[in-house]
Amino acid sequence: RPDLVITLTDGAPDNSYATKKMVHSLKKYTKMVAFGIGSDSADAKSMEERLKKFDYNKVLSVSVNEMGRLPKKLVDLIAPT
Repeated sequence: RPDLVITLTDGAPDNSYATKKMVHSLKKYTKMVAFGIGSDSADAKSMEERLKKFDYNKVLSVSVNEMGRLPKKLVDLIAPT
């Protein structure tokens, strides 16, 4: 089993019930983390609030403009050039 599962998203899930059920089920065995990328700061903040409702262990959202604040290795992993 993995020690950590990361959900990477650029929007809200299409099926909120299924997402919450999946997080709840997997959380019994592994740490669940959500990372969202929004089109702007307001979108990123809204996305972070929505993701928190799914009961992830940790949630972080950034806007496209804030990607430069993330470590380069992480940015390269998320959005390789």
